[in-house]
Amino acid sequence: MGENKNFELIGGGLYVGQGEKGYSVKAGGWIEISDSFWDQSEVTYQGEYNQGIKIGRWDIYFKDIISKKNQLIGGGSYDVKQESCSIKIGKWIELSDGYRWSDQIIQQGEYLMGKKFGRWDLFNKKGGEQKQEFKFIGGGQYEIKKEDAFILGSIKTGRWIELSDEFWNQSEVLFDGEYNNGLKIGRWNINFIDTRTKKISQIGGGEYSTKLGEDCCIISYKTGKWITLVDGFTWNNQITYNGEFKDGKKVGRWNTMDLQRKGNKKIDEKIFNNYQRENE
Repeated sequence: MGENKNFELIGGGLYVGQGEKGYSVKAGGWIEISDSFWDQSEVTYQGEYNQGIKIGRWDIYFKDIISKKNQLIGGGSYDVKQESCSIKIGKWIELSDGYRWSDQIIQQGEYLMGKKFGRWDLFNKKGGEQKQEFKFIGGGQYEIKKEDAFILGSIKTGRWIELSDEFWNQSEVLFDGEYNNGLKIGRWNINFIDTRTKKISQIGGGEYSTKLGEDCCIISYKTGKWITLVDGFTWNNQITYNGEFKDGKKVGRWNTMDLQRKGNKKIDEKIFNNYQRENE
């Protein structure tokens, strides 16, 4: 086959045969691309396989779209737990889902037997700020759950500052509150970092309570007066909903507010009765 000069080698590695079953596994040094690899998120993982299992140190690299240079931005170590799997151990720097040049979010902390424990911090850096350090924006504490000598998992505990699932440079929304035994409790505030001024403002929030669920497990739920955000909340679409929750469900009148264009004035309302929406 002829060489295609339009393509650049970015990764790869070696496969070897494994036993009499005829299947192959990864072995030796590998460079792999992230599942969401694209021109704004050229993230690669570099490390070693032994009989198809990740071992030792694995580094995470990011190719800057301006300098075109690969930069070491994260990684950590794997330990072989059994012959068929390996687990993360020790200190790690990991990338957020959707990591890209314009929104570079990392989380830094430690693993114990494949489970997060202790303090995990979140840091952010935007495109064009490559010479600047990552800035702290959130995080919190993990607690290991054990039964006898067995580690069952890890749960969040104490105060946390979390990022919204849709966090990006036009929608820097943070949730600030408390966890107890992995459940949200008490007051949770919703904060927004203004895209232009960089000021943090409280724009919403409310209370969580706990109860015994149908499966006899304790659950947390929203209760009382709340201000929630519209899906797709951005600097240019600052819509909130003001109303009340009962047993985790909306009840009564909910007002739709426009923080930006209407100076936090009501632009619509909906009525929820017996947990059902009466009018749209």
